[in-house]
Amino acid sequence: MAEEPDLQKLLDEQRQRTAALLKHVGEPGRCKGCSAAITWVRHLDSGRTTPYDIDGLNHFASCPEAKQFKKKP
Repeated sequence: MAEEPDLQKLLDEQRQRTAALLKHVGEPGRCKGCSAAITWVRHLDSGRTTPYDIDGLNHFASCPEAKQFKKKP
């Protein structure tokens, strides 16, 4: 019977790979709202930059101050 992979270990490895990738494709910075370390990534299709957390998630999803950065209609 095959041994099940350690999911936490796989998740940690994925986070490390994502962090390494972000260092190569973006510019480091700090969030002006919550002071978290972020990486700014410029998207080739739109030319816009988006902040990402170290784990590769869009920082707007985790930032407690994200509402202050929403553009008003």
